[in-house]
Amino acid sequence: KAVVSTQSGHYGRAAVLGISFHDGALVTNYPWDGVPDILSGKYAASPDGALFITMAKTYSLNHKSMSKRAAQCGQDDFKDGITNGNKWYKVFNGMRDWNYMYNDCFEVTIELGCCKYPSDAADTFGKV
Repeated sequence: KAVVSTQSGHYGRAAVLGISFHDGALVTNYPWDGVPDILSGKYAASPDGALFITMAKTYSLNHKSMSKRAAQCGQDDFKDGITNGNKWYKVFNGMRDWNYMYNDCFEVTIELGCCKYPSDAADTFGKV
């Protein structure tokens, strides 16, 4: 109910910036994530691409290692620790693209580390 209320303007202010956090890589990524006529692995420019790049770099360049290629996961090779979603891998109907298209909310996703699925030994929050 709170999400619906926020989207309908119930609180009087719309979110304009958003961040989601994931694991599985060390990168900040930004829209677009899925453009039908652009192949996965290719850059998909959004009208506000320059702003998204600035947002992504603001985080990645201030992180202790995200922008350093030597710190990236496996075969990842993200210049400055950022990537366009569609260039990395295509996702249709993702929350970030939806927020941008329908809520005028500029959202980036920050991938916090290489371990996507921690072992059972790391089942206590904060002890990884």
